[in-house]
Parts: sequence; structure tokens; C-alpha cells
Amino acid sequence: MLQTWKCVVCGKKFSTGEWTCSDGLSNHVVESKEYLLNDAPSDPGHVAPGSTINVTLRDGRTRICNIPPPKKVMEGNDVKWIGEGYVEFIRGEFHTTDPEIQYWLDKKGGFCTREQWNQAWLTQGQQLLLQRQEVEAMRGRLESERNELLAQVKQQKSNAA
Repeated sequence: MLQTWKCVVCGKKFSTGEWTCSDGLSNHVVESKEYLLNDAPSDPGHVAPGSTINVTLRDGRTRICNIPPPKKVMEGNDVKWIGEGYVEFIRGEFHTTDPEIQYWLDKKGGFCTREQWNQAWLTQGQQLLLQRQEVEAMRGRLESERNELLAQVKQQKSNAA
């Protein structure tokens, strides 16, 4: 099955290989997509003396080459390879709106979920803080739902009376 996208700039629906937008120069722009790698370094390293960098943050860059791969172009009787690229994941994250890059990254595969990324890149303290925030948000939602139900019951009682 041929993958299709819709450009947010020109509004055109297009498929694999039709990367160029209506201006003829740039690629189409599609909805942003996030890619995650759980390749965090096991030792975040040592902070330089006098540095204000937070020791608890892990830092890293991963470059994936050949995204997109080079294209064969004929110029007269000569064959020329152009356009080999790469993408760079910073702290295991990469976002793109370029459909060609999305196509090649999807084809490559091997990415992780946000949960797996959290396990790899966040410290235990950061993971606990994130869990605490999720619990507080759930508590807030439950409280709102309870208040809405109470208001509905009061409304029904007042309508019945």
C-alpha cells in the first residue's frame, strides 16, 4: 500500500516520491512526527569545575546517516549521486515535518515508545516527579468528574421537586 500525506502549506495530497511542494524548490510540509531512541549513555559524565550544568541530566547526540539516501540523477550522459542526508537525535528525540525524512525513518524503524525513552533518559528522581504529576492530574480529573456528577444529581433533585 502506498503511503499518502497532506501538505499543510499547499493542501495537496501526495504519495511516496512526490516530495516537492508547489513552489518547486522545497519539500512539502506535513504534521510533525516524533521519533525517540532509548540510547542514553549509562554514565552522564562529569561536570566541568564551575559549570552550572545540571548533573542529573543525561546528554547525548546520535546521528543516523543516509536519511534520506542519495538520489541518482542523470546530467547528460553522466550519472551523479546527490542529496545524501542525515538526522540528528538530541537526547534521543527528533521531530520533523518533512515527509521524505518521515518516510525513510519509518522504513528504518527501531524506535521506542515515550515510556521506554523515559526509562532510558530520565533519572529515577525525574521519573518519580513525572509519576507524581500524573497522579495529581488524575486526582484533579476525578475531582472534576465527581463535582459534575454531584451537580447533575442536584439538578435532577431540583427538577423532580
